[in-house]
Amino acid sequence: MNYEANRIATFQHWPVNAIVHVDQLAKAGFYYTGRAQEVQCFLCGIRISVWNYTDQAMAIHRASNPECPIVLDPNTNLNVPLSSATNDIRPSSRNSNHRENSEWDSMAAQRTNLLRYNVRLNTFENWPYSDKIAPERLARSGFFYTQEGDMVECAYCRGVILKWEPGDDPDTEHIKNFPHCDFQLRREENLDLSCNIQFMPGTTSSFAELGVQYHTAPKQPKHATYEGRLHTFTGWPTHKRQKPDMLADAGFYYVACLEEENRKLREARLCKICMDREVAVVFLPCGHLSTCEFCAPSLTQCPMCRQEIRATVRTFLV
Repeated sequence: MNYEANRIATFQHWPVNAIVHVDQLAKAGFYYTGRAQEVQCFLCGIRISVWNYTDQAMAIHRASNPECPIVLDPNTNLNVPLSSATNDIRPSSRNSNHRENSEWDSMAAQRTNLLRYNVRLNTFENWPYSDKIAPERLARSGFFYTQEGDMVECAYCRGVILKWEPGDDPDTEHIKNFPHCDFQLRREENLDLSCNIQFMPGTTSSFAELGVQYHTAPKQPKHATYEGRLHTFTGWPTHKRQKPDMLADAGFYYVACLEEENRKLREARLCKICMDREVAVVFLPCGHLSTCEFCAPSLTQCPMCRQEIRATVRTFLV
């Protein structure tokens, strides 16, 4: 992301009603994270998601992190400005940075699958440079084979590296060339199951045949997205220093919201007549479970639908 041209390319789905212009953001070192109007600096990692009219990207960047190299010196050699990017990105470079958007778009449908180790490894079927570096090491570092020379691309950050030499370490090269790649930064959190499975020689390489289910379902599915977590902060105390958007972005959700849900669930199990004891009787034919065993005998109609009660069934909730 040190190339301004590549930062601009990340804004392909930037909201059309956004206040700050793409060119201004990219020039200030920001690239689009893909979430609402959130951008991140490729050097200091600062994230900004709230913009106001008259905001200047560089000024906001300076206020958020005055020590960032691109804030201290917009002409720093750590950044390749748009004017010189065309001359600096060439196929002969060791790090060809990121593929053009048109090339990546043609692979968009495959991107999700490429996040899985075994799918990336399968792309190396015709890899002709095993004497230089093993495909398994490249796949475990997040790379898949582009089928062009020895060029590999990260399935996460879209970083492209070529001209591999014997003894090169994929992880080292990955971090060196793309220090803000999410795959490398969150390596310990990566749920790449097949990295930890060693198949015996001559045996199947199919997870299904081994009875292994590959999934990354979170413990709280409805809180798996940033928006889902942010929604739980509705009652977050305003005096707290930590802001809801920062906490949600870090993977947290507000448990007080869950406590409210639990309270509602407990109330749902209470008798609708006395509101004291737990429901224990099902009315037929309507099927409603709404009263306790003590209140049910006094009723001739279901309190929920007013249908005549013809029979009752004693139930036990566990």
